[in-house]
Amino acid sequence: MNIAAQKMEQIREVFQAAKVFCAGENDLQKIVAYCDNTGSEFRSIAYEATSMQVALRDFAANNSLKAWKTFADDYAKSNATQVYVGLGWAVAQQSVQLDKVIEDLPQLLKYRVADGCGYYDATFRNRQTVRSKQLPIYISGKALQPYFQGAGRALWYLSKGDVVKTNELLLSFDKQYHADMWRGVGTAVAYVGGCDEATLNELKTVAGNFLPQLKSGVALALRSRMQSNCITGDAELCAKVLLNSSSLAATQLTVAAESDDYFQWLNSIENIL
Repeated sequence: MNIAAQKMEQIREVFQAAKVFCAGENDLQKIVAYCDNTGSEFRSIAYEATSMQVALRDFAANNSLKAWKTFADDYAKSNATQVYVGLGWAVAQQSVQLDKVIEDLPQLLKYRVADGCGYYDATFRNRQTVRSKQLPIYISGKALQPYFQGAGRALWYLSKGDVVKTNELLLSFDKQYHADMWRGVGTAVAYVGGCDEATLNELKTVAGNFLPQLKSGVALALRSRMQSNCITGDAELCAKVLLNSSSLAATQLTVAAESDDYFQWLNSIENIL
């Protein structure tokens, strides 16, 4: 098992443990304390699992995400990216209409919910999403772009960090989603870590014309790690090899490129990198 695959297993264990803890605990302060006691490298994953569980409770209670919004706004802002992705897990599991869930959420975070949906479906509805290429019934329109970004993230996990296998899976999808999927691959590579310089250079070569999207995905992952104060040596290596930059500089670039429109924001990042 390569190092990236080992880290993926760590992520799975952190997610599952947090999910189990949250399922047996309703006190948000205790849940947050549990998340904060998780090792720093993948602490955000504990927040992601918690986000999913809190959202599922809200869906069951039909209370317009009351508890989830309290969790996201009052307890988990430094882990916002993973918290919004975790909401996507809950949306996908229950096939809740996405547009109704995200309509009042912040512009630069709302589509990370769709990203979480894509990751969930590619991972847990593999036959439907990856093999049969069926589009989700609960997402449509421009939200499909970040949805396939999440699916691209999942391909890196499904391939256990194998560049060739990831590319083979990605190429089996409709070309219109390849750019978004490469962005997702970049996010997964930089967040998971475990890749040496040779593997990262191989990724640059294989991405080809989609290198700007691969780079933007890396920058997004570095931004989320910087915001949650858990930059790793692997993250810095990704910044150095794939962006010819540092995690701090890449994060600052994403901040400078911010827009009121999520998709314009991504385009700006890709044009600068």
